[in-house]
Amino acid sequence: MKRLKTFIKNLKQLGKVDLKRLQDPHLEYDLILNNLKYELVDEIQHLRIPKIQSVEESIATLITNKEASLCRFGDGEIQILKGNHIPLQTASPKLSARFREILGSKQDNILIAFPRLLYASKQNIVPYARRFWRENGQAFRDELEKYIDFNHTYYAAELTLASNLFERYDVKTYFENIAKIWQDQAITIVCGETVFQDIEYNIFDSAQSVDYVFAPSLNAFEVYESLLERCRAIPQHHVIILILGPTAKVLAYDLAEAGFRALDLGHIAKSYDWYRKQKSAKDLSSAIDFFNPD
Repeated sequence: MKRLKTFIKNLKQLGKVDLKRLQDPHLEYDLILNNLKYELVDEIQHLRIPKIQSVEESIATLITNKEASLCRFGDGEIQILKGNHIPLQTASPKLSARFREILGSKQDNILIAFPRLLYASKQNIVPYARRFWRENGQAFRDELEKYIDFNHTYYAAELTLASNLFERYDVKTYFENIAKIWQDQAITIVCGETVFQDIEYNIFDSAQSVDYVFAPSLNAFEVYESLLERCRAIPQHHVIILILGPTAKVLAYDLAEAGFRALDLGHIAKSYDWYRKQKSAKDLSSAIDFFNPD
C-alpha cells in the first residue's frame, strides 16, 4: 500500500511539470528519466541532494562575508576530475588531485561552488543550457558525489553566468549586487592575457582601484608555482579576482590559505560587457565556451 501511495504521489507531481518542455528530441529517454527526479526536486521530499545556496543567496554571502574566498567548479573542472582534457587546460593527475582536495575542504573562509542546476528544476533555463545539463547531469553528479559531503553547505557556480542562463531574470539588479562584492575596495585581477582585450564596459569600475596580473590563457596550470609566487606579492588588503579557468580554483584555495581573499569569478567580466552591449545569450555561447569558467 505504501508503494502504491508513493507511485500515485509521483504521478501527481509529474502532472505539474510541462512535459512538452521537458522532452527534447535530441535526448535519449533514459537521460530524461535519470534527471526527472531533480526536475521535481521542490516536490519530492525525500530526495537526497547536497545543500547548495541559490545564485542570489551565494552573492549575498559574498557581499556580507568579507573574509570569504570562492572556488567554483563547472563542467570543465568535472571533466578534468574524470581525467579528460578541455580546450583551455590539459588534464593532469596533479590538477585532478588538487580538485579533489578542494572539493573535500570544509574551511569556513573557503566557499566551494558547483552547478546548482545539477539538483534543480531547469524550467527557467535557456534551451541550449537546459539540454546541456540534461544530457550531462547524471555523469556530472556521479563524479562530484565521490568527493562532496551532503551535510556541508555549497554555493551556486552559476553566480557568474546568471545573466545568460535564466529566461526570466532581473539582470540589472543581479549585476548591481555582484559589483557590491568589491565595491570601494582595492582589487587585483589575475586573468588570461586576452580576457579584457575587447571589454568596453568593465564591471570592476566600482572598485577603489584595479591592478592586473596576466597569465597564459592556455594551460596556465603548467606555470602554477611561478604564478602563485607572483600572486603572493599582491598587497594583502587587495581582493584578488581570478578569471583563469581551472587554475583559478587552485589559486583561490592556496591564496585563501595564505591569508588573502581570492574570488574565482569566471565569466563575469565578459557577461557584464555583453549585457551592456545588449548581446544575447545565444551570441555569447557561440563566442566563448559558455560553461567553462574563464
